Amino acid sequence: AIEYDWSSVTDVVDVGGGTGVMLATLLAAHPRLRGTLFDLPQVVGSVEPAERLTVAAGNVFHDPLPSGDAYVLSQVLHGWADEGAAEILRRCAEAGRDDARVLIVEGLISEPPSADQASFDLFMFTLGGGRQRSLDDFGRLAKSEGMEVRSSKPLSTGNSLLELRSRSPKSRPPGGDA
Repeated sequence: AIEYDWSSVTDVVDVGGGTGVMLATLLAAHPRLRGTLFDLPQVVGSVEPAERLTVAAGNVFHDPLPSGDAYVLSQVLHGWADEGAAEILRRCAEAGRDDARVLIVEGLISEPPSADQASFDLFMFTLGGGRQRSLDDFGRLAKSEGMEVRSSKPLSTGNSLLELRSRSPKSRPPGGDA
């Protein structure tokens, strides 16, 4: 499971979560969490909903994302150029509840990149325009969508976990909840 303090999270949405292996592991490790797996229909079509696990089929660029306290993007953003990655962040921020966070699990590229990092970056670019990013790159993407990187820590898997949050709380309509 992702090494994170889940105590303030009730509903987590795994965006681009494939067949849900990571989300199922997370729910097993944290019995009070509820999770929604969101991915393309052809990816999640064979995934069965379970207790505390909802499956939602859709395209992150066209379909509404489920509401949640936290959005996990594990190994998703490196597959997209900056415009696509920013759009995914924006969609998560718009769908999230007040003070929702976006958790990014990715390998961070150093500055300057090592030879291995540069080779993988070129590989991601040739596959479809994606790229490896540094912490500063993620900071710029977050800022472009009204968010900021609140924390970054290495994980035992060799990836890093970045926590993004909105720089200002969502506005609420007068006299009611959003």
